[in-house]
Amino acid sequence: MMSRVGSRVSAPCAPAATGPPETAPVFTAPVFTAPVSTVSGVGLRRPETRRLWFLGAIIGLALAVPPATGQTVDSLAARADRLAICGSQTVTIFAGDGPAAPPTYRVELALTPEEQRRGLMFRERMDADAGMLFVFDQPREASFWMRNTFIPLDIIFIDTAGRVLNVGEGVPFSEASVRSEGVAGAVLELNRGQAEAHGIGPGAQLLHPAFRAAPGDFRCPPAAPFTD
Repeated sequence: MMSRVGSRVSAPCAPAATGPPETAPVFTAPVFTAPVSTVSGVGLRRPETRRLWFLGAIIGLALAVPPATGQTVDSLAARADRLAICGSQTVTIFAGDGPAAPPTYRVELALTPEEQRRGLMFRERMDADAGMLFVFDQPREASFWMRNTFIPLDIIFIDTAGRVLNVGEGVPFSEASVRSEGVAGAVLELNRGQAEAHGIGPGAQLLHPAFRAAPGDFRCPPAAPFTD
């Protein structure tokens, strides 16, 4: 809560004849050869084959040329998957390179001063996959307390690029200040234990349209809704 804030083959010979010599027929397997032309010393059979060879060469070159520096097909696919989940009502947190899928939370936005003052006060429970995201008009060193707040919370302070600064412990009803370790652009409140369960700590990256300064692979497209 805020302030609370990719030949030829010959057939077998015929058997030898008895009696006067005759000219035995010779059977030769047919050899099918198509007109051959050459391009740079490479034999190409038929125009169709030439076209297929050329197409194959183009595909081979395309596969041999890597994507832009620092990107691979896998990383581009992963980025597409990430951007597909951009939306103002969810936050996805990338906390490591392990096999586990990054957690996604349904969030309620606290944008106005009044919404930020009230926060999660007087709520008796919150779903395990839910949270509240406070987005500040101006980045600040934020300080939260837990007055009138029943739910134990992880208070996650985030910079303007969507990176976690630190995670504070929100003790129900405590009026002790829980502070950001640096300038925060947002704060995410989750049920206590979510950060530990998913390895969310300093340096973890959030995916949400609010973070316009996020690294390229984690930046939602401009068309992504923010306050819908």
